[in-house]
Amino acid sequence: NTAIVRGSSIRFADEESMSVIGCELKGKYQRANMNTVQCALDELRKQPYYASLLTAEAVQNGLARVTELTGLRGRWQTLREQPALICDVGHNVAGIRYVVRQLLDQPCKHLHIVFGMVNDKDYAQVLVELEKLSDHATYYFTQPSCQRALPVDTLARAFIEKEFSVETYSTVRDAVCAALQKASPDDCIFVGGSCYVVADLLESSKIQ
Repeated sequence: NTAIVRGSSIRFADEESMSVIGCELKGKYQRANMNTVQCALDELRKQPYYASLLTAEAVQNGLARVTELTGLRGRWQTLREQPALICDVGHNVAGIRYVVRQLLDQPCKHLHIVFGMVNDKDYAQVLVELEKLSDHATYYFTQPSCQRALPVDTLARAFIEKEFSVETYSTVRDAVCAALQKASPDDCIFVGGSCYVVADLLESSKIQ
């Protein structure tokens, strides 16, 4: 309605078929975002000023270096190999659902899930998603260093009630260090559940 009132065109990116273009951000959820990006580029190119700037080469270069150019971090970011250490800032049910799907496809011998949340998220439903990894995962529950942190004991208690085994750590640093000690080179360590958890990871020089 707003578009009609203002005489603006409107496009729904999820209803359009777009070519696949490369991007430094490797989360599967970025595929939907890329449709939106391409729709935006199409519209901007209709304006002479932007048309001369948004060449195919410029767009390809920008997407290939998006982390470097924008400082964006924690979007399915691989921090090390053997074992793989991956983090993602997905922090609600929908975001964790995407993360779980990608972890199920992650080539590795065993998963180590370092996980913490803040206290205003639906952690019960998030745990339902995490359960889908239980056949080949070890869980390390923790809490971020912020006032909104969900106490690790609260998170662990809800999971243990479902008869899953978890380890608990008071800091993200301790949890990741424990996972690194136990993981084999062919394993994968995932760190997530909150932007604050990922921030704690990225700020710790010892485990980067």
